[in-house]
Amino acid sequence: MAGVNPLTHMNSSEHQMIESLAYCIYLSEGRPEGRALQHWLEARELVEAEELVASEPPMEPIIFDDEAVEESELTGALVESLA
Repeated sequence: MAGVNPLTHMNSSEHQMIESLAYCIYLSEGRPEGRALQHWLEARELVEAEELVASEPPMEPIIFDDEAVEESELTGALVESLA
């Protein structure tokens, strides 16, 4: 859609979150000039990814030998086995 302003399709809370994150990115890169649009787009992408993850239902426990194993326990066991 040509001429559509992407800022009009977000609520003020989302806009503030993107603005704050873009500023943090700007600071973390040493305050470079001329990269405001790139910082905004990167921040928007991160916020959208976070919203997507938050909207997904939680994972179900994995069942091994009729015993529920939480994902964090399985990850910990895998890390220990690789060490």
